[in-house]
Amino acid sequence: MGRSGSNWSPPTCAAAWKNFWGPTLDALFFGLPRWAQSCGCQFPGTCSGTFLFGLEFSMKSFNIFRLLGRIRIGRRLGLGFGLILVLMLALIALVEYRMSQIEQHTEDVFKENVGALGYLERMSDSVYIVANATRSLLLLKSDAEVVAAEREKIVGALDQYDGAFKAVSTLTASAEVEAILRSMSEERSKFGAINQRVLSLLDQKNTDEAAAILGKEQMPVEEAWQEQIDTFAFMQHKQSEAAKADIDRQLSASKKFNVGTGAVLVALAATLAFVIARSITSPIGELQRAIQRVQDGGTLDALATIETRDEMADMGVAVNLLLQEQIAARDKIEAERRQAEAENERLNNSVIAILQAVHQLSQRDLTVRVAVTEDIIGTVSDSINQLTDETVKVLMDVHRIAGQVAEGSSNVRSQAQLVSTTADAERKRVGQMIDSLNDTTQSINQVAAMVEQSNTSAVQATQVTDLALDTVTAAVKGMEAIRETIAETEKRIKRLGERSQEISGIVNLINTISERTHVLALNASMQAAVAGEAGRGFAVVAEEVQRLAESSRNATQQIATLVSNIQIETNETISTVNRTIGQVVQGSEQAQKAGDQMRRTQQFTAELVAQIQRIAEASSEQRAKSGTLLSSVQIMGESADRTALQIEAQNQETESLLASARRLVDSVSVFKLPKSV
Repeated sequence: MGRSGSNWSPPTCAAAWKNFWGPTLDALFFGLPRWAQSCGCQFPGTCSGTFLFGLEFSMKSFNIFRLLGRIRIGRRLGLGFGLILVLMLALIALVEYRMSQIEQHTEDVFKENVGALGYLERMSDSVYIVANATRSLLLLKSDAEVVAAEREKIVGALDQYDGAFKAVSTLTASAEVEAILRSMSEERSKFGAINQRVLSLLDQKNTDEAAAILGKEQMPVEEAWQEQIDTFAFMQHKQSEAAKADIDRQLSASKKFNVGTGAVLVALAATLAFVIARSITSPIGELQRAIQRVQDGGTLDALATIETRDEMADMGVAVNLLLQEQIAARDKIEAERRQAEAENERLNNSVIAILQAVHQLSQRDLTVRVAVTEDIIGTVSDSINQLTDETVKVLMDVHRIAGQVAEGSSNVRSQAQLVSTTADAERKRVGQMIDSLNDTTQSINQVAAMVEQSNTSAVQATQVTDLALDTVTAAVKGMEAIRETIAETEKRIKRLGERSQEISGIVNLINTISERTHVLALNASMQAAVAGEAGRGFAVVAEEVQRLAESSRNATQQIATLVSNIQIETNETISTVNRTIGQVVQGSEQAQKAGDQMRRTQQFTAELVAQIQRIAEASSEQRAKSGTLLSSVQIMGESADRTALQIEAQNQETESLLASARRLVDSVSVFKLPKSV
């Protein structure tokens, strides 16, 4: 619709747009979904749904072609490529949405598990600090500052434990976890009460009873408490494994869903391309078949039937008009040819009889008798029988007239040959028109091939999405490595607890030695007081004290060795944490790779746009082929005009032949029939 003209205005443009595009959009965006719904196809589709869709398509394809035939070809192609692009964008958006959901779920699970394990590590450290500080208070009896510092450690560790316990309680809420939390709370209460008794006895300087309570009551409760923490950590590890399995199932289901959805969308795009291509090539095929039927001798019933309202319908009307003219010209030529053949046959038979008699006369056989017939040639035969003196003159006249008849017959034959040549030219022109139509069909096939390339780009986009899924899977594996590293940290801390138990035994030994040293010192004092100057017994006691002091030093060295081992284990724990940080960095790199894969998906989408542009160029080539077809049709019209002129000339030659025959009759009629033979 152009903008030239004095009546153009925005309201007129809007009305024209509404009148044209309204039915088109209603047909494509409302008719096709209702048709797919009537087929029972459920997105993303199943085997039975696909079968019903194909069956319904085969039953209603004629109605779809009529519906598409109301749209111009250019707009039809534009709408088809637009729908294909919308399907591809919908697939990309759906995949992106599914991946974001899985990533969010993975992040939530990771935060919950790592947070819970971190709080459990703090709780285990708190138990260790409280137990170690309590044992230190049994050894450090006189240093008030150190004692105060150890008591502050106990208070801080218990506060840290309570805070971590509260945080863990808010993270999980299963029945099994609540039971373990209640057990941990009970063990915490028992340990707190026993620890308060030990601290009270230490304040009262009653180290013996405090050591006994520490060994018999506090240590078993401490071990049970630590065992509850380890059980909770193991349960949290099992939950991490279950969460990993659930994420793997979601990734697998998402991959299957994406592949199925992509396959359905590709099938829909291919079906749409096939329907549009068939709506264009079907009228062209009908035109080709109509032309072939007319060439094979068909009548008006062989004309093309085009039910669309597009350019093909206009072309069909023009081709039908040309075919009607060709059929009429062919029928006229055939009728005239038959009439001329009958007249020529009759004249030829009569002339042949006369020529035979003339041939005998030319042999100077004047006694020849010619059979007299009842037609006009019979008069000539009767006159020939009466020829005597005027034989030469009559023979010359007969020869001259026979020559004219022969010349007329030759002209008739020439005209017939010319008519045949013209008919051949017509057939050649029609052949050229068929070739042009074949070229147009090839152009349409090129359009279909480009649509197939667009589908290939869509499949490549689906493959890139699969790579993105693999990248996310690698990120999940990295997170699993982090969990394993944290589990290794648990084991290291547990070994530190076992080392602390060994230190407890050595500390008990030191306490025993200290008690014996104290008893011996009392005995030495009593003996010294009783003996007075006699100090032999005191010397024995002093020697025993010396041996005990030596044992104390050895025990102290063992304690130092164990403390060194604990430091080594602590350093290994730090190394494990560093590896955990490295795993987190690796997980970040995997996430970066996923982003790169998504960018590649955008590049393939750009390639799809380029394919659509090339399809538009193929449509321009199709218009050029249509112009060639129009030129061929015009040439066919000119050839038909020349055929009409040649037929007119043939009529004139036939009239000339008839006039020559009349002159021949006049020349022979001057003779009179004899009264007797």
